[in-house]
Amino acid sequence: MYKKLIALPELTHLEGAVSIHQQGEQIFSHANGFAHRGYRASNTEATRFGIASGTKLFTAVAILRLVEEGKVALDEHVAPILPDIGIELDGVTVHHLLTHTSGIGDYFTKRR
Repeated sequence: MYKKLIALPELTHLEGAVSIHQQGEQIFSHANGFAHRGYRASNTEATRFGIASGTKLFTAVAILRLVEEGKVALDEHVAPILPDIGIELDGVTVHHLLTHTSGIGDYFTKRR
């Protein structure tokens, strides 16, 4: 099914990078545009993109799939799941993390 994507030269308007893998094998890869327009640095297949909060939805969907499968519960405390990460997690549940209501402060500036 995906093998057809290998011959897609019309992806010239892409501003980013794409890599498609099927059964562990890379079957398509393409990068185009600028990683930094000011420096005219081109995107490559190895370009690392700062996506910040763009992954929150995907993370939530993945966690809710685990909830659906019975592998984790929304009211489950996360301290045993995330041991030794350097921040206080007492009383914090999976639900708190998904709804951004955990009360965890700015964890980037805390010393570990």
